[in-house]
Amino acid sequence: MTRLTIAFTAIIAMAEKQRGTITKLAKEYLISRTFVYMLANSLMEQSQIKFAEYCPPAFHKKASLEHILFLRLEGKCSIEAISSFLKRFGFDNSSVGYISQLLNDIGSLLPSTQIFSEGDQVKVILWIVASKRKVP
Repeated sequence: MTRLTIAFTAIIAMAEKQRGTITKLAKEYLISRTFVYMLANSLMEQSQIKFAEYCPPAFHKKASLEHILFLRLEGKCSIEAISSFLKRFGFDNSSVGYISQLLNDIGSLLPSTQIFSEGDQVKVILWIVASKRKVP
């Protein structure tokens, strides 16, 4: 089964509210559920882009920034692995140098040490930084 088939199966399962299908796919192909959702999300985004009459360029930049942050923070991926994922899914600016510079820019905007009483504050800070970042 190809990634496209896995993504398509996941989208159908989510649309029809079939419980357990994502977990079944993940176990069957020895991949994480997160990766199955990422494939499905990517297929949905690409389908909307391909079949939409107009898609602003900002959509691609925002999506790539979200993917870079997700893969680095949640997936704990190396910059080379992030570059490989972005190239595989057809994102612009998928070079190792661009990703490294982007992560350095975002990291320089964050304080070096923080003490939080609530875990949700970290997400808020990253969202604010990511939403104010102008992606070239």
